[in-house]
Amino acid sequence: MARRPKPWYRKSRGAWFVTLEGVQHNLGLPKNEAFERFYELMREPQQRKVPSQSLAAIIDAFLEWTEKHRAPDTYEWYRYRLQRFIERYPDLRTSELKPYHVQTWVDGYSFSSTSKRNYIRVVKRCLRWATVQGYLDKNPVADLEVPVAQHREVAIGEEEFESLLSYVRNREFEDLLVVTWETGCRPQELLRVEARHVDLKHQRWVFKTSESKGQRKSRVVYLTDTAMAVTTRLMLAHPQGALFRNSAGRPWTSDAVNCAVNGVRIR
Repeated sequence: MARRPKPWYRKSRGAWFVTLEGVQHNLGLPKNEAFERFYELMREPQQRKVPSQSLAAIIDAFLEWTEKHRAPDTYEWYRYRLQRFIERYPDLRTSELKPYHVQTWVDGYSFSSTSKRNYIRVVKRCLRWATVQGYLDKNPVADLEVPVAQHREVAIGEEEFESLLSYVRNREFEDLLVVTWETGCRPQELLRVEARHVDLKHQRWVFKTSESKGQRKSRVVYLTDTAMAVTTRLMLAHPQGALFRNSAGRPWTSDAVNCAVNGVRIR
């Protein structure tokens, strides 16, 4: 039988301590207030599931919550960026985390102001969630400034797009790029569109409200003749599941697309 946690007095620190789920908590002084703090911790076990000093554990808990309560695309958006953050600071504790950690991490990438804004936002959102949930007493990056988003003013011309396609090595990725070019749809819509979303009569894709960004209204993507031809061909090949798949027959993921884009960029 597991031993019941019990506070003890640490003379060298001049305070009462208790170990809960492998984590030591400083209960302070005097004894009566220390024991009140202990009873509060015991009454709130949900706030002790994650060691508060582990940044990696906080991120894992946030992603687990996001996967359960947000759309798959939202989860993946957070997961990709937070994974890169924790790879930079794998052993960092939340008590050691300072705004400069996030700023230095972001500044290490050759990003636009908008991308830097998004990377900082995901870290701030994660730690704000941890504070609201009770894992942290204070958000250590709450005051970190977020860059202003920039409007995209660069448009790729037809000649430049044709040049880009000359560096693509397989038809599967070319289909993805061509339909993106023809429709201007969101990248996540390409990754999750299925035959059931296709409205052949009106030459469009229709995502119902629960599947659209923001989940406020349905999303409609109108198709050019070229995009419709690709869509029809892929519907015949994949009547069930994702339409766009890689050369191995697996649905494209954001990571796989990033790798393919990097390959084109290098070539």
